[in-house]
Amino acid sequence: MRIGELARAAGTTTRTLRYYEEQGLLSPRRAPSGYRLYGSADVTRVDNIRKLLASGFTVRDTCSFLGFLDRPLPARFRPAPMCEDALAVAARRLASLDERIAALTQLRNRLASRLPELTVNSMDDDTMANVDGSSSVSAAMTLVNEGDGVVAVAETNMPTLTTDLVRTTPENVR
Repeated sequence: MRIGELARAAGTTTRTLRYYEEQGLLSPRRAPSGYRLYGSADVTRVDNIRKLLASGFTVRDTCSFLGFLDRPLPARFRPAPMCEDALAVAARRLASLDERIAALTQLRNRLASRLPELTVNSMDDDTMANVDGSSSVSAAMTLVNEGDGVVAVAETNMPTLTTDLVRTTPENVR
């Protein structure tokens, strides 16, 4: 199959496939005319690359998994002698993500402390007060500019998702 067919089958773009090739993740054959030719296994490879990227790996990290990309990835990675390097990359990536999350949490808390109208009170790093005074664990705040003001949407990952809206306008935020 040609690059456009692979892109459609894998749910991506031809530009992305060319980038994966530049990074050494794909190695298409070439037709005498110079067109890239792919096999059905490349659909699995691209799907696996996309799953690894969606899991937080970088393209460079994904290169550590080259030997595993042509078959379905397991739901969970387990230690095995042949994949020690890939697991070491995974462990480093997880530690890096943990560091970034901690830094972003600190930034979020600093900003939230300057926006008392949007965060009624702060209870701890993982708890946010809702407009009605109840608390939500593992909350996230999204600000959406709607022209006549900003809507703050607080969402939690609790079993019953609660969403509170706070409309702020220049008149009620000083």
